[in-house]
Order: sequence, then C-alpha cells, then structure tokens
Amino acid sequence: MDKKLYYRTKLGKFYLGDSIELLGSELGNELENKVQLILTSPPFPLNKKKKYGNLNEKQYKEWLLT
Repeated sequence: MDKKLYYRTKLGKFYLGDSIELLGSELGNELENKVQLILTSPPFPLNKKKKYGNLNEKQYKEWLLT
C-alpha cells in the first residue's frame, strides 16, 4: 500500500493515500476509535465537460494534491 504521512501538527496527522487500503491496513487498526475525519474524493476527474467548468485530468491531479 502506498500510504504517506502528508502533514502533521500537534493536533493530528494527515495521510494521503487510498482510504480503503489505509483503513484495511495495520495503520487503520491503530487508528480505530481515534479518527475524527475521513475526507475522500473520487480517484478520477470527470471526463465530460460540465457547465460549472470541471478540470481536466492533469489540472484535477494538481488541484487534489495542493
């Protein structure tokens, strides 16, 4: 599994990775009853152009990682 500790403060940690894999891992077991938020996003950009102006694949990945 490609899990990555992306950010840490004295208040907590932010992991970047596949949430399903993370929660099914040893780390997921360690986090049980300790997690206050799980933020997920579709793992892909929308392929059809929308009226609200969705991003293309490259722009979506850059946005998601910032």
